Amino acid sequence: REYAHHAKPLHGDDQPERTLCLTMNGEVISKVDLFPRKVSVGKDSWNLLGVGGVWTSSAHRRRGHATSLLIQARSIAAKEKGVAGTILFSLENLVPYYESNGYQRHTGVVTMQQPVAIDAREVLHGPPVPPMKKVVVPEQVAVMTFLIAEWFDPQEVLNIEGIPW
Repeated sequence: REYAHHAKPLHGDDQPERTLCLTMNGEVISKVDLFPRKVSVGKDSWNLLGVGGVWTSSAHRRRGHATSLLIQARSIAAKEKGVAGTILFSLENLVPYYESNGYQRHTGVVTMQQPVAIDAREVLHGPPVPPMKKVVVPEQVAVMTFLIAEWFDPQEVLNIEGIPW
């Protein structure tokens, strides 16, 4: 098994999106994407790494590859100055998997930014980033956090700054 770490700028963000890959014989067999995000609870805010795109090829599943990458993502968060942990969105049936990997379900309200639907002509001739509005993450989407320390209560309102990942 070989690990590859790839970083690329994410449109408009000052920190790059990262992709952690696990390769075997030059083929990507598992990956996890990381997106820097600021979150706030009340007047306090923290930097977290958003975890998304967790994937393992069907031929290599159930061998701990995604778990290994999640551990690596948490390690990166722990080593980066000012990063308090990781956060991800999960389908309900995957909550036990993430809990077994140390994630805790956030049971409070979660809000985040969502692009406002606008006329396509405005995008072509207007600002490069569409206007945003704050939305509540639907209850059927589990929000899971892995915090390096207990920074906030999982029942408080959590505001995620930036677009979904």
